[in-house]
Amino acid sequence: MSNPIDTTSLEELCHKAREGSAEAERKLIDLLSSDVQRIASSTFSEGLETEDLEQEGLIGLLEAIRDYDLTKNDSFRPFAILCIKRQIKSAQERMLRKKNQPLNDYVSLDLSPEEDGYDLSQILSVEKDNPEKLVLEDDARAELFHRIESLLSPLERQILFLKTQGYKGKDLAKILNITPKSVDNALQRIRKKLESV
Repeated sequence: MSNPIDTTSLEELCHKAREGSAEAERKLIDLLSSDVQRIASSTFSEGLETEDLEQEGLIGLLEAIRDYDLTKNDSFRPFAILCIKRQIKSAQERMLRKKNQPLNDYVSLDLSPEEDGYDLSQILSVEKDNPEKLVLEDDARAELFHRIESLLSPLERQILFLKTQGYKGKDLAKILNITPKSVDNALQRIRKKLESV
């Protein structure tokens, strides 16, 4: 009979988790969740709440479990912390790209008709560049997000956020430490609630 999970090293837990032991994976996440919380709470990121950073850190921890090289003698914990920090940094960079998207899409006001085939009056006359319309669209978007947030439970909001980041059912269940059936049920509730938006 093998040793109980409680007395197993992080490296052994990782090995068992890689072999499909959900119990080992949960134990590993429990043991390192304080590291995830510490890193997330000590990280400032404009536009990302600490909870968002913790979710990203958990994703980094799951990636560490998946990518850890069991043939090396390196300790798992430093590798996991590196993956957690890397995932949080990646989330910060994605948020910064979104924040700076208007700057990335700007049109130079120094264009001449000879260079690009149109003049400044054509650029300014495009309806999408109408400041009033942009403000109204931003207000409508903010109102939509507020309505969605008020309709969904915290778990449903987490699932929706992770789903929009491209995570699938099994990954969602692992990240949130719930069953795949719970994820499916939550996704069905989200669909029904969003039909009214």
